[in-house]
Amino acid sequence: GRALPASEMGPGHCFGEASLLGGASSVRTADVVAAESGYVMRLSKADFVRHLGHLDDMKNLWRIVVLRKTKLLRKLNHDKMLEVAKVLSREILHQGQVVIKKGDIGDKFYIIESGTCEVLGSNNEVLNRIEDGTPFGEAALLTASKRTATVKVT
Repeated sequence: GRALPASEMGPGHCFGEASLLGGASSVRTADVVAAESGYVMRLSKADFVRHLGHLDDMKNLWRIVVLRKTKLLRKLNHDKMLEVAKVLSREILHQGQVVIKKGDIGDKFYIIESGTCEVLGSNNEVLNRIEDGTPFGEAALLTASKRTATVKVT
C-alpha cells in the first residue's frame, strides 16, 4: 500500500537525531521523503559527538526538551528534570499496538516523544487523540488504581 505521512516538517525542524542518540544498534524507524526540492544541513555522527558532546549528555538534553513539553512535568527545576531524564527509557511502539489496557494495574507511565495514540473507551470508541509531549498512564500510578482506558498507537 501507499505510505501515509506521519508528520510534515518545515524550516528549523530536525530529523535523524533518534538514531544518533539511540546507540550503535539504533535503526531508523521511519523514512523521510521530500515533498518538494529544497536544502538540508547534515551532521555526521562523528561531528555530532565531537562538537556537541558525549551522547549520554545529548540524550538527556533531548529528553529534557520532551519533558518541557509535558504539562505534568514542565515546572520541575532543571536538576529534578535532569534526574527524571536520566531514568527515562525509550520504547519503539508500532501502529496498532496497545500500550496500556483498561483494567490493568499501572506500573509505568508514558510520554509521547513523537507520534500519536488514541485513548479508547469500553466499546473501543475513540475518546481522545494524543500526540507529542502528552503523558498518559500517570493516573493509575498516582492513585494506585487500575487503568481507566486503553491507549493504542495510531
